[in-house]
Order: sequence, then C-alpha cells, then structure tokens
Amino acid sequence: MIQDSSGRVLLSRRPDHAHQGGLWEFPGGKLDPGETLAQALRRELREELGIEVHSHAPLIRVTHRYPDRSVLLDVHRISVYRGTPVGREGQPLAWVAPASMRAYPMPAADLPIITALRLPDSYMITGPDHHNRDAFIRRFREKLAEGRRLIQFRAPDLEPRAFRQLAETLADLCRAEDAQLLLNATPELADACAADGLHLTSRQLMSLDRRPLPAERWVAASCHNAAELKQAERIGVDFAV
Repeated sequence: MIQDSSGRVLLSRRPDHAHQGGLWEFPGGKLDPGETLAQALRRELREELGIEVHSHAPLIRVTHRYPDRSVLLDVHRISVYRGTPVGREGQPLAWVAPASMRAYPMPAADLPIITALRLPDSYMITGPDHHNRDAFIRRFREKLAEGRRLIQFRAPDLEPRAFRQLAETLADLCRAEDAQLLLNATPELADACAADGLHLTSRQLMSLDRRPLPAERWVAASCHNAAELKQAERIGVDFAV
C-alpha cells in the first residue's frame, strides 16, 4: 500500500480479463518460490510501477474466501520510495484519499484494508470523571488539542438523559476538530446523538445477528476471547479491543 506525503493512497485498476477484473486494488502481487515478503514487495512494485521501495511497515493481514479461491493479503504501508509510480503494464492509476475509497469498486478482500487505513494510531476511551461536566469537557478539549482523533465516550453509570446531553456536546466538539466520536451505548442513542459510530460491549456483540450501523459509520467492539472475536468478524465489526 503506497501512500504519499498528503496521505493519499495509490490504487490501480485490474485488467478486465483478470480475476475480479475491472475493480480497483492496491498495487502488489504474488510471492515467487523462494522469495521473502520484502523481496516480492520490491520486485512487484518495480515491475508494476517502476519504483524502488526504501522502507515498509506491516499494516494488516487479511484472509478472504471467494467462491472459487482463497487469498491471503499481507499488506504493508510504503511511504519511502524512489521514483514516480506509472502503470508499466498499461493499468490506470489513481491517488485517492482514504475517506474517498468507498467510491471506487474494489475486491471484497481489500475492504478491511480501507478500514485499517482510516484508523488512527490510537483510540482514546474516556474515564470515570464525567460527573463534573465542566471539568470533563475541559479535559476533553485538551485531548482534542493534543491530536486525539478517535474517541469512545464511555459512561455506564450516567442516566440516559445526562448521557445524551453530554454525548451531543462531545460530538459537536469532535466535529469542530475533525475527530470522530464513538458511543458506548445503543445504536439508537448513537443515531440520536449523531455520533460517528458505536462501541459494543461484549454482551451487545453476542446478542446481534448483523452489523448495527451502515458501513460509513464505525462499529467497534470489546472482545475477551476467540468466540467474541469470531462474532465480531461475522457481523462486520470494524475493529475490536
């Protein structure tokens, strides 16, 4: 996965005759016999795009089963390379912001990569100090000023009306700073507060048979064992903690 200095990501369009033909994908390819992942990465991007990779770091590993085959994608983030990417095999290229990627039709196996790209490096969870509203909001503003961009508001001991009032205020603060707020609450309350997403407790998670919010909003979950992780994967949770 190749990213430029402004955060845009490079996509290439698959040939029409190929598996998943006509869809957009992250440039890359298969390991040849005897190759390491790093060797294959450098070779494929040299052959496909004419660039020399200088450094890379793991982002996510994805296993996906199509009706006719299974794939394992070992995805690395590349931000340091030499050269200008060009479609050396005639493939169209596009630089796309992560937030705009859902406008590009992509193979199903690539969709978790988009989610990984949109996630920041940290996920802040609010503490149990929300009873002093003014002090809580002041500290919340400070965290936003420090650069926190994905925040879970968790206050299980607040009564519903107080929770909603505070959540609406926090959602407004987040929007002003281009941050995103997830509520540890019900889907209905997340909708009512115009939150960016929902964080499910493990009890909520295990009671669901489908994803509770649409794909453009975050759904996270607390998981404590393999069964809960499997359920999170089954209903399409974006990330688990």
